[in-house]
Amino acid sequence: MAVEAFQKASNMRSNVLGDHKDTAQSYHWLGKAQHNKRDLDGALESLQKASQMREEVLGWNHPSTTEKLEASRACPL
Repeated sequence: MAVEAFQKASNMRSNVLGDHKDTAQSYHWLGKAQHNKRDLDGALESLQKASQMREEVLGWNHPSTTEKLEASRACPL
Protein backbone atom coordinates (compact mmCIF):
# COMPACT_ATOMS: atom_id res chain seq x y z
CA MET A 1 0.00 0.00 0.00
CA ALA A 2 2.83 2.47 0.78
CA VAL A 3 4.41 1.93 -2.62
CA GLU A 4 1.14 2.76 -4.37
CA ALA A 5 0.64 5.89 -2.26
CA PHE A 6 4.18 7.12 -2.92
CA GLN A 7 3.82 6.32 -6.64
CA LYS A 8 0.61 8.34 -6.79
CA ALA A 9 2.21 11.25 -4.90
CA SER A 10 5.27 11.17 -7.16
CA ASN A 11 3.13 11.20 -10.30
CA MET A 12 0.95 14.03 -9.00
CA ARG A 13 3.91 16.17 -7.98
CA SER A 14 5.63 15.48 -11.28
CA ASN A 15 2.53 16.56 -13.21
CA VAL A 16 1.94 19.68 -11.11
CA LEU A 17 5.46 20.78 -10.14
CA GLY A 18 7.67 19.14 -12.75
CA ASP A 19 11.30 18.90 -11.70
CA HIS A 20 11.15 20.29 -8.17
CA LYS A 21 12.71 19.49 -4.80
CA ASP A 22 9.36 18.19 -3.51
CA THR A 23 8.99 15.90 -6.53
CA ALA A 24 12.49 14.57 -5.88
CA GLN A 25 11.54 13.94 -2.25
CA SER A 26 8.51 11.91 -3.37
CA TYR A 27 10.68 9.75 -5.62
CA HIS A 28 13.13 9.28 -2.75
CA TRP A 29 10.39 7.99 -0.42
CA LEU A 30 8.99 5.83 -3.24
CA GLY A 31 12.43 4.26 -3.65
CA LYS A 32 12.69 3.58 0.08
CA ALA A 33 9.24 1.93 0.08
CA GLN A 34 10.17 -0.18 -2.95
CA HIS A 35 13.38 -1.23 -1.23
CA ASN A 36 11.42 -2.29 1.85
CA LYS A 37 9.22 -4.43 -0.43
CA ARG A 38 12.37 -5.93 -2.01
CA ASP A 39 11.61 -4.34 -5.41
CA LEU A 40 15.27 -3.58 -5.91
CA ASP A 41 15.02 -2.62 -9.59
CA GLY A 42 12.18 -0.21 -8.85
CA ALA A 43 14.02 1.18 -5.83
CA LEU A 44 17.17 1.81 -7.83
CA GLU A 45 15.22 3.56 -10.59
CA SER A 46 13.29 5.78 -8.15
CA LEU A 47 16.33 6.68 -6.05
CA GLN A 48 18.36 7.52 -9.15
CA LYS A 49 15.53 9.67 -10.48
CA ALA A 50 15.33 11.50 -7.15
CA SER A 51 19.08 12.01 -7.06
CA GLN A 52 19.30 13.31 -10.63
CA MET A 53 16.35 15.64 -10.11
CA ARG A 54 17.74 16.97 -6.84
CA GLU A 55 21.12 17.58 -8.48
CA GLU A 56 19.52 19.41 -11.43
CA VAL A 57 17.24 21.54 -9.25
CA LEU A 58 19.43 22.21 -6.21
CA GLY A 59 22.94 21.55 -7.49
CA TRP A 60 25.34 18.72 -6.69
CA ASN A 61 26.82 20.46 -3.64
CA HIS A 62 23.52 21.39 -1.95
CA PRO A 63 23.18 19.78 1.53
CA SER A 64 19.92 18.06 0.57
CA THR A 65 21.56 16.49 -2.48
CA THR A 66 24.54 15.17 -0.55
CA GLU A 67 22.50 14.02 2.47
CA LYS A 68 20.07 12.00 0.37
CA LEU A 69 22.91 10.53 -1.67
CA GLU A 70 24.57 9.32 1.53
CA ALA A 71 21.24 7.93 2.78
CA SER A 72 20.74 6.06 -0.50
CA ARG A 73 24.21 4.54 -0.24
CA ALA A 74 23.26 3.17 3.17
CA CYS A 75 20.37 1.32 1.48
CA PRO A 76 22.15 -1.63 -0.18
CA LEU A 77 20.59 -2.82 -3.40
